[in-house]
Amino acid sequence: MAACIANASAVVPGYGFWFPESIKSVGPFGWHEGGSSWLCCMGKQRLRLGIGIHDAAVEREMRGFMQPIAGMIVAVGLIKPPKTAKKKMVDKLVPNDPRVKHHTTTLPSGHTYHYLEALPSSGTPAATVVLIHGFPDLSFGWRHQIPFLTSLSLRVIVPDMLGYGLSSAPSPIPPYSYKSLSTDLASLIQLVSPSHPIILGGHDWGGAIVWRLALRHPALILGVFSICTPYNAPNSQGYIPKKVLIDQFLPNFAYQLQFEDPTLENKIQAAGRDGIRKFLNILYGSKDSKTGKGHFVANVGIDLSLFDEGVKVEKSELLSEEELEFYVDQYERNGVHAPMNYYRTWDVNYEEEKADLVKEGKSKVEVPGMILTATRDTALPPKMADNMEQFFPRGLIKREVEANHWATWENPEEVNKAIGEFVGELLKGRAMGFKASI
Repeated sequence: MAACIANASAVVPGYGFWFPESIKSVGPFGWHEGGSSWLCCMGKQRLRLGIGIHDAAVEREMRGFMQPIAGMIVAVGLIKPPKTAKKKMVDKLVPNDPRVKHHTTTLPSGHTYHYLEALPSSGTPAATVVLIHGFPDLSFGWRHQIPFLTSLSLRVIVPDMLGYGLSSAPSPIPPYSYKSLSTDLASLIQLVSPSHPIILGGHDWGGAIVWRLALRHPALILGVFSICTPYNAPNSQGYIPKKVLIDQFLPNFAYQLQFEDPTLENKIQAAGRDGIRKFLNILYGSKDSKTGKGHFVANVGIDLSLFDEGVKVEKSELLSEEELEFYVDQYERNGVHAPMNYYRTWDVNYEEEKADLVKEGKSKVEVPGMILTATRDTALPPKMADNMEQFFPRGLIKREVEANHWATWENPEEVNKAIGEFVGELLKGRAMGFKASI
Protein backbone atom coordinates (compact mmCIF):
# COMPACT_ATOMS: atom_id res chain seq x y z
CA MET A 1 0.00 0.00 0.00
CA ALA A 2 2.85 2.37 0.75
CA ALA A 3 4.09 2.29 -2.83
CA CYS A 4 0.60 2.89 -4.09
CA ILE A 5 0.11 5.90 -1.80
CA ALA A 6 3.49 7.31 -2.73
CA ASN A 7 2.43 7.39 -6.38
CA ALA A 8 -1.09 8.63 -5.79
CA SER A 9 -2.02 11.65 -7.84
CA ALA A 10 -4.00 13.37 -5.08
CA VAL A 11 -5.00 13.13 -1.46
CA VAL A 12 -8.66 12.99 -0.49
CA PRO A 13 -9.70 13.62 3.14
CA GLY A 14 -11.15 10.73 5.09
CA TYR A 15 -10.93 7.07 4.12
CA GLY A 16 -9.95 6.41 0.54
CA PHE A 17 -8.75 3.99 -2.11
CA TRP A 18 -5.70 4.98 -4.09
CA PHE A 19 -4.51 4.07 -7.56
CA PRO A 20 -1.09 4.63 -9.12
CA GLU A 21 -0.67 7.89 -10.97
CA SER A 22 0.02 5.86 -14.14
CA ILE A 23 -3.68 4.92 -14.34
CA LYS A 24 -4.72 8.25 -15.81
CA SER A 25 -8.22 7.06 -16.62
CA VAL A 26 -9.09 6.35 -13.02
CA GLY A 27 -7.29 8.66 -10.60
CA PRO A 28 -8.03 8.68 -6.86
CA PHE A 29 -11.41 8.44 -5.25
CA GLY A 30 -12.33 8.66 -1.63
CA TRP A 31 -14.78 9.60 1.04
CA HIS A 32 -16.82 12.63 0.09
CA GLU A 33 -16.48 15.48 2.57
CA GLY A 34 -19.11 15.08 5.23
CA GLY A 35 -18.83 11.29 5.22
CA SER A 36 -21.96 10.73 3.14
CA SER A 37 -20.76 8.69 0.16
CA TRP A 38 -17.91 7.21 -1.81
CA LEU A 39 -16.95 9.02 -4.98
CA CYS A 40 -15.20 7.55 -7.98
CA CYS A 41 -13.41 10.08 -10.16
CA MET A 42 -12.86 9.06 -13.76
CA GLY A 43 -11.64 12.02 -15.72
CA LYS A 44 -14.32 14.68 -15.28
CA GLN A 45 -17.04 12.21 -14.34
CA ARG A 46 -17.95 11.44 -10.71
CA LEU A 47 -20.01 8.43 -9.73
CA ARG A 48 -21.64 8.08 -6.32
CA LEU A 49 -20.94 4.54 -5.20
CA GLY A 50 -22.71 3.54 -2.04
CA ILE A 51 -23.85 5.31 1.07
CA GLY A 52 -23.10 4.26 4.62
CA ILE A 53 -21.31 1.05 3.66
CA HIS A 54 -18.83 -0.55 6.11
CA ASP A 55 -15.21 -0.11 5.01
CA ALA A 56 -14.72 -3.77 4.08
CA ALA A 57 -17.95 -3.85 2.08
CA VAL A 58 -16.97 -0.65 0.32
CA GLU A 59 -13.61 -2.12 -0.58
CA ARG A 60 -15.27 -5.20 -2.10
CA GLU A 61 -17.73 -3.04 -4.01
CA MET A 62 -14.99 -0.74 -5.27
CA ARG A 63 -12.86 -3.63 -6.47
CA GLY A 64 -15.79 -5.21 -8.27
CA PHE A 65 -16.87 -1.93 -9.79
CA MET A 66 -13.51 -0.59 -10.82
CA GLN A 67 -11.82 -3.64 -12.29
CA PRO A 68 -14.11 -3.92 -15.32
CA ILE A 69 -13.65 -0.22 -16.00
CA ALA A 70 -9.93 0.15 -15.52
CA GLY A 71 -8.89 -3.37 -16.33
CA MET A 72 -5.34 -2.67 -15.24
CA ILE A 73 -5.54 -1.74 -11.61
CA VAL A 74 -2.29 -2.88 -9.97
CA ALA A 75 -2.89 -1.84 -6.36
CA VAL A 76 -5.69 -0.79 -4.10
CA GLY A 77 -5.17 0.41 -0.55
CA LEU A 78 -7.48 1.51 2.24
CA ILE A 79 -6.04 4.28 4.38
CA LYS A 80 -7.15 6.62 7.10
CA PRO A 81 -5.26 9.91 7.32
CA PRO A 82 -4.33 11.42 10.69
CA LYS A 83 -7.14 13.10 12.57
CA THR A 84 -6.93 16.86 12.76
CA ALA A 85 -8.15 17.91 16.17
CA LYS A 86 -10.27 21.01 16.29
CA LYS A 87 -9.26 23.07 19.30
CA LYS A 88 -12.03 24.85 21.12
CA MET A 89 -11.69 28.47 22.10
CA VAL A 90 -11.11 28.63 25.84
CA ASP A 91 -12.44 31.64 27.70
CA LYS A 92 -9.59 33.69 29.13
CA LEU A 93 -8.97 36.92 30.97
CA VAL A 94 -7.70 40.00 29.18
CA PRO A 95 -5.43 42.61 30.78
CA ASN A 96 -7.38 44.58 33.39
CA ASP A 97 -10.34 42.22 33.03
CA PRO A 98 -13.35 43.42 35.08
CA ARG A 99 -14.13 39.85 36.15
CA VAL A 100 -11.31 39.93 38.70
CA LYS A 101 -10.72 42.11 41.73
CA HIS A 102 -7.26 43.38 42.65
CA HIS A 103 -6.06 43.28 46.25
CA THR A 104 -2.85 44.18 48.02
CA THR A 105 -1.78 43.00 51.45
CA THR A 106 1.34 43.26 53.59
CA LEU A 107 2.22 39.97 55.28
CA PRO A 108 4.00 39.42 58.64
CA SER A 109 7.29 39.07 56.75
CA GLY A 110 6.93 42.69 55.66
CA HIS A 111 6.50 41.66 52.02
CA THR A 112 3.63 43.18 50.08
CA TYR A 113 1.71 40.88 47.75
CA HIS A 114 -0.67 41.86 45.00
CA TYR A 115 -3.24 39.20 44.17
CA LEU A 116 -6.25 38.63 41.96
CA GLU A 117 -9.59 37.38 43.23
CA ALA A 118 -12.24 35.89 40.94
CA LEU A 119 -15.64 34.70 42.15
CA PRO A 120 -18.35 32.50 40.62
CA SER A 121 -21.10 34.46 38.90
CA SER A 122 -23.62 33.28 41.49
CA GLY A 123 -23.95 31.23 44.64
CA THR A 124 -21.53 30.38 47.42
CA PRO A 125 -18.13 29.11 46.22
CA ALA A 126 -17.60 25.39 46.72
CA ALA A 127 -13.95 25.98 47.63
CA THR A 128 -11.05 28.38 47.17
CA VAL A 129 -8.28 27.64 44.68
CA VAL A 130 -4.90 29.38 45.02
CA LEU A 131 -2.70 29.38 41.90
CA ILE A 132 1.04 30.10 41.90
CA HIS A 133 2.84 31.18 38.73
CA GLY A 134 6.41 30.55 37.67
CA PHE A 135 9.19 32.24 35.68
CA PRO A 136 8.97 34.51 33.80
CA ASP A 137 5.28 34.96 34.46
CA LEU A 138 2.66 36.84 36.47
CA SER A 139 -0.69 36.15 38.09
CA PHE A 140 -2.03 36.87 34.58
CA GLY A 141 -0.35 33.66 33.45
CA TRP A 142 -3.39 31.75 34.73
CA ARG A 143 -5.73 33.72 32.44
CA HIS A 144 -6.99 30.57 30.68
CA GLN A 145 -7.75 28.76 33.94
CA ILE A 146 -9.41 31.43 36.09
CA PRO A 147 -12.72 31.69 34.13
CA PHE A 148 -12.89 27.90 33.89
CA LEU A 149 -12.49 27.46 37.63
CA THR A 150 -15.08 30.10 38.49
CA SER A 151 -17.47 28.29 36.14
CA LEU A 152 -17.08 25.32 38.51
CA SER A 153 -18.33 27.50 41.38
CA LEU A 154 -14.83 27.99 42.74
CA ARG A 155 -13.28 31.12 44.15
CA VAL A 156 -9.82 31.76 42.70
CA ILE A 157 -6.91 33.63 44.31
CA VAL A 158 -3.78 34.29 42.24
CA PRO A 159 -0.87 36.34 43.62
CA ASP A 160 1.92 38.04 41.77
CA MET A 161 4.76 36.14 43.36
CA LEU A 162 7.50 37.92 45.28
CA GLY A 163 9.66 39.84 42.80
CA TYR A 164 6.95 40.06 40.14
CA GLY A 165 4.33 42.52 38.98
CA LEU A 166 2.85 44.65 41.76
CA SER A 167 4.29 42.59 44.63
CA SER A 168 7.43 43.49 46.58
CA ALA A 169 10.75 42.84 44.82
CA PRO A 170 13.51 42.66 47.45
CA SER A 171 17.04 42.50 46.09
CA PRO A 172 18.62 39.91 48.46
CA ILE A 173 18.33 36.19 47.69
CA PRO A 174 17.03 34.64 50.99
CA PRO A 175 13.42 35.94 50.66
CA TYR A 176 13.05 33.76 47.55
CA SER A 177 13.90 30.46 49.25
CA TYR A 178 11.32 27.68 49.42
CA LYS A 179 10.95 28.15 53.16
CA SER A 180 10.53 31.91 53.01
CA LEU A 181 8.01 31.78 50.17
CA SER A 182 6.10 28.96 51.87
CA THR A 183 5.82 31.11 55.00
CA ASP A 184 4.54 34.05 52.96
CA LEU A 185 1.99 31.94 51.08
CA ALA A 186 0.80 30.23 54.27
CA SER A 187 0.10 33.69 55.69
CA LEU A 188 -1.74 34.68 52.51
CA ILE A 189 -3.85 31.51 52.57
CA GLN A 190 -4.81 32.08 56.20
CA LEU A 191 -5.85 35.60 55.22
CA VAL A 192 -8.02 34.68 52.22
CA SER A 193 -9.44 31.41 53.61
CA PRO A 194 -9.17 31.41 57.41
CA SER A 195 -11.75 28.67 58.02
CA HIS A 196 -11.30 26.15 55.20
CA PRO A 197 -8.35 24.42 53.51
CA ILE A 198 -7.71 25.48 49.93
CA ILE A 199 -6.87 23.69 46.68
CA LEU A 200 -3.36 24.66 45.61
CA GLY A 201 -1.84 24.65 42.14
CA GLY A 202 1.40 25.81 40.55
CA HIS A 203 3.33 25.93 37.29
CA ASP A 204 7.10 25.99 36.72
CA TRP A 205 8.70 27.58 39.80
CA GLY A 206 5.19 27.85 41.15
CA GLY A 207 4.98 24.07 40.93
CA ALA A 208 8.16 23.62 42.94
CA ILE A 209 6.86 26.07 45.53
CA VAL A 210 3.43 24.46 45.98
CA TRP A 211 5.03 21.07 46.66
CA ARG A 212 7.11 22.65 49.44
CA LEU A 213 4.13 24.58 50.78
CA ALA A 214 2.11 21.36 50.97
CA LEU A 215 5.05 19.62 52.64
CA ARG A 216 5.37 22.31 55.30
CA HIS A 217 1.73 23.32 55.81
CA PRO A 218 -0.53 20.36 54.95
CA ALA A 219 -3.32 21.47 57.30
CA LEU A 220 -3.99 24.48 55.03
CA ILE A 221 -4.40 22.40 51.87
CA LEU A 222 -7.13 20.07 50.61
CA GLY A 223 -5.11 18.96 47.58
CA VAL A 224 -2.16 20.14 45.50
CA PHE A 225 -1.28 19.98 41.81
CA SER A 226 1.69 21.03 39.73
CA ILE A 227 1.89 21.63 36.00
CA CYS A 228 5.22 20.52 34.51
CA THR A 229 7.27 20.60 37.72
CA PRO A 230 7.86 17.28 39.50
CA TYR A 231 8.27 16.86 43.24
CA ASN A 232 11.77 16.38 44.60
CA ALA A 233 12.22 15.46 48.24
CA PRO A 234 14.55 17.53 50.44
CA ASN A 235 18.17 16.56 49.89
CA SER A 236 19.28 14.23 52.69
CA GLN A 237 22.36 12.93 50.83
CA GLY A 238 24.65 15.90 51.42
CA TYR A 239 25.39 19.05 49.47
CA ILE A 240 26.15 18.82 45.76
CA PRO A 241 26.93 21.93 43.70
CA LYS A 242 24.31 22.72 41.07
CA LYS A 243 26.84 22.58 38.24
CA VAL A 244 27.97 19.10 39.25
CA LEU A 245 24.37 17.89 39.32
CA ILE A 246 23.74 19.38 35.87
CA ASP A 247 26.94 18.00 34.37
CA GLN A 248 26.32 14.49 35.70
CA PHE A 249 22.55 14.06 35.77
CA LEU A 250 20.47 17.01 34.56
CA PRO A 251 21.86 18.60 31.37
CA ASN A 252 18.37 19.99 30.69
CA PHE A 253 18.96 22.36 33.63
CA ALA A 254 22.07 23.93 32.10
CA TYR A 255 20.13 27.10 31.27
CA GLN A 256 19.80 27.71 35.02
CA LEU A 257 23.53 28.39 35.26
CA GLN A 258 23.10 31.19 32.75
CA PHE A 259 20.00 32.55 34.49
CA GLU A 260 21.67 32.79 37.89
CA ASP A 261 24.70 34.57 36.44
CA PRO A 262 24.34 38.39 36.27
CA THR A 263 25.61 38.55 32.66
CA LEU A 264 22.23 37.72 31.12
CA GLU A 265 20.39 40.00 33.54
CA ASN A 266 22.72 42.89 32.70
CA LYS A 267 22.35 42.27 28.97
CA ILE A 268 18.56 42.42 29.24
CA GLN A 269 18.57 45.52 31.41
CA ALA A 270 21.01 47.32 29.11
CA ALA A 271 18.64 46.81 26.17
CA GLY A 272 15.78 48.48 28.07
CA ARG A 273 12.16 47.78 27.21
CA ASP A 274 13.18 46.10 23.96
CA GLY A 275 15.46 43.76 25.92
CA ILE A 276 12.61 42.73 28.21
CA ARG A 277 10.34 42.13 25.22
CA LYS A 278 13.00 40.00 23.53
CA PHE A 279 13.63 38.00 26.69
CA LEU A 280 9.95 37.26 27.23
CA ASN A 281 9.42 36.28 23.61
CA ILE A 282 12.43 33.96 23.74
CA LEU A 283 11.22 32.22 26.90
CA TYR A 284 7.68 32.01 25.53
CA GLY A 285 8.85 30.03 22.51
CA SER A 286 9.90 32.52 19.84
CA LYS A 287 11.55 30.77 16.87
CA ASP A 288 14.25 31.76 14.41
CA SER A 289 12.46 32.87 11.24
CA LYS A 290 15.07 31.14 9.06
CA THR A 291 15.63 27.82 10.84
CA GLY A 292 12.31 27.44 12.66
CA LYS A 293 14.18 26.47 15.82
CA GLY A 294 13.45 27.99 19.20
CA HIS A 295 15.83 30.61 20.58
CA PHE A 296 15.74 29.01 24.04
CA VAL A 297 17.65 25.74 24.37
CA ALA A 298 17.35 24.09 27.78
CA ASN A 299 20.79 22.47 27.82
CA VAL A 300 22.48 25.68 26.67
CA GLY A 301 20.45 28.78 27.47
CA ILE A 302 20.06 31.87 25.30
CA ASP A 303 22.39 33.37 22.70
CA LEU A 304 23.25 36.75 24.24
CA SER A 305 23.79 38.32 20.81
CA LEU A 306 20.01 38.30 20.41
CA PHE A 307 19.92 41.30 22.72
CA ASP A 308 22.20 43.37 20.50
CA GLU A 309 20.69 46.44 18.91
CA GLY A 310 19.16 45.75 15.52
CA VAL A 311 18.76 42.00 16.08
CA LYS A 312 15.14 40.96 15.59
CA VAL A 313 13.39 38.39 17.74
CA GLU A 314 10.03 37.14 16.44
CA LYS A 315 6.98 37.43 18.68
CA SER A 316 5.86 34.26 20.41
CA GLU A 317 2.71 32.71 18.99
CA LEU A 318 1.47 31.82 22.47
CA LEU A 319 0.16 35.25 23.38
CA SER A 320 -1.37 38.27 21.69
CA GLU A 321 0.33 41.61 21.16
CA GLU A 322 -1.86 43.12 23.89
CA GLU A 323 -0.90 40.36 26.32
CA LEU A 324 2.78 40.69 25.49
CA GLU A 325 2.75 44.45 26.06
CA PHE A 326 1.04 43.91 29.41
CA TYR A 327 3.87 41.58 30.44
CA VAL A 328 6.51 44.03 29.25
CA ASP A 329 4.85 46.83 31.24
CA GLN A 330 4.89 44.73 34.41
CA TYR A 331 8.50 43.61 34.00
CA GLU A 332 9.68 47.09 33.17
CA ARG A 333 8.59 48.19 36.65
CA ASN A 334 11.27 46.25 38.59
CA GLY A 335 13.36 44.57 35.91
CA VAL A 336 14.40 40.92 35.97
CA HIS A 337 16.81 40.86 38.93
CA ALA A 338 14.24 39.75 41.50
CA PRO A 339 12.64 37.03 39.33
CA MET A 340 16.10 35.65 38.52
CA ASN A 341 16.85 35.42 42.23
CA TYR A 342 14.75 32.24 42.27
CA TYR A 343 17.59 30.56 40.35
CA ARG A 344 20.09 31.75 42.95
CA THR A 345 18.53 29.95 45.93
CA TRP A 346 20.27 26.58 45.53
CA ASP A 347 22.53 27.01 48.56
CA VAL A 348 20.04 28.70 50.87
CA ASN A 349 17.40 26.06 50.08
CA TYR A 350 19.83 23.29 50.96
CA GLU A 351 20.90 24.88 54.25
CA GLU A 352 17.37 25.74 55.38
CA GLU A 353 15.92 22.33 54.56
CA LYS A 354 18.87 20.52 56.11
CA ALA A 355 18.16 22.38 59.34
CA ASP A 356 14.48 21.41 59.62
CA LEU A 357 12.89 19.12 56.98
CA VAL A 358 15.85 16.75 56.67
CA LYS A 359 16.51 16.81 60.40
CA GLU A 360 12.86 15.94 61.08
CA GLY A 361 12.78 13.27 58.35
CA LYS A 362 10.04 15.09 56.46
CA SER A 363 9.81 14.10 52.83
CA LYS A 364 6.23 12.94 52.20
CA VAL A 365 3.42 15.23 51.07
CA GLU A 366 0.46 14.41 53.29
CA VAL A 367 -2.26 15.68 50.95
CA PRO A 368 -3.57 14.24 47.65
CA GLY A 369 -1.59 15.39 44.63
CA MET A 370 -1.60 15.59 40.86
CA ILE A 371 1.32 16.08 38.48
CA LEU A 372 0.47 17.20 34.94
CA THR A 373 3.46 16.93 32.61
CA ALA A 374 3.84 18.29 29.08
CA THR A 375 5.10 16.03 26.29
CA ARG A 376 7.33 18.67 24.65
CA ASP A 377 8.71 20.34 27.76
CA THR A 378 12.48 20.30 27.23
CA ALA A 379 13.32 21.90 30.58
CA LEU A 380 11.09 19.59 32.64
CA PRO A 381 10.56 16.44 30.55
CA PRO A 382 7.82 14.05 31.77
CA LYS A 383 10.35 11.38 32.77
CA MET A 384 11.42 13.59 35.67
CA ALA A 385 8.09 12.76 37.33
CA ASP A 386 8.92 9.04 37.54
CA ASN A 387 8.76 7.50 41.03
CA MET A 388 6.94 10.44 42.63
CA GLU A 389 4.22 8.15 43.99
CA GLN A 390 6.36 7.02 46.94
CA PHE A 391 6.14 10.50 48.44
CA PHE A 392 2.33 10.77 48.31
CA PRO A 393 0.74 8.40 50.85
CA ARG A 394 -2.72 9.87 50.15
CA GLY A 395 -2.40 9.30 46.44
CA LEU A 396 -0.92 10.91 43.35
CA ILE A 397 -2.64 11.29 40.00
CA LYS A 398 -0.35 11.53 36.97
CA ARG A 399 -1.53 13.14 33.77
CA GLU A 400 0.16 14.25 30.56
CA VAL A 401 -0.86 16.77 27.90
CA GLU A 402 0.45 17.41 24.39
CA ALA A 403 2.18 20.77 24.85
CA ASN A 404 5.44 22.57 25.44
CA HIS A 405 6.45 24.06 28.78
CA TRP A 406 3.69 26.68 28.53
CA ALA A 407 0.98 24.04 28.64
CA THR A 408 -1.52 26.34 30.39
CA TRP A 409 -1.44 28.61 27.33
CA GLU A 410 -0.78 26.19 24.49
CA ASN A 411 -3.30 23.51 25.44
CA PRO A 412 -5.62 25.12 28.01
CA GLU A 413 -8.56 22.87 27.17
CA GLU A 414 -6.75 19.69 28.20
CA VAL A 415 -5.04 21.37 31.16
CA ASN A 416 -8.38 22.65 32.42
CA LYS A 417 -9.96 19.24 31.95
CA ALA A 418 -7.28 17.61 34.12
CA ILE A 419 -7.55 20.29 36.80
CA GLY A 420 -11.34 20.06 36.77
CA GLU A 421 -11.27 16.29 37.25
CA PHE A 422 -8.77 16.57 40.09
CA VAL A 423 -10.81 19.27 41.82
CA GLY A 424 -13.95 17.19 41.35
CA GLU A 425 -12.34 14.21 43.05
CA LEU A 426 -11.21 16.36 45.96
CA LEU A 427 -14.65 17.87 46.47
CA LYS A 428 -16.33 14.48 46.30
CA GLY A 429 -14.11 13.30 49.13
CA ARG A 430 -12.49 10.55 47.07
CA ALA A 431 -8.94 11.62 47.78
CA MET A 432 -8.11 8.43 49.66
CA GLY A 433 -8.87 6.39 46.58
CA PHE A 434 -6.51 8.17 44.23
CA LYS A 435 -4.35 5.92 42.09
CA ALA A 436 -1.42 6.92 39.93
CA SER A 437 -2.32 6.80 36.27
CA ILE A 438 -1.19 8.19 32.96
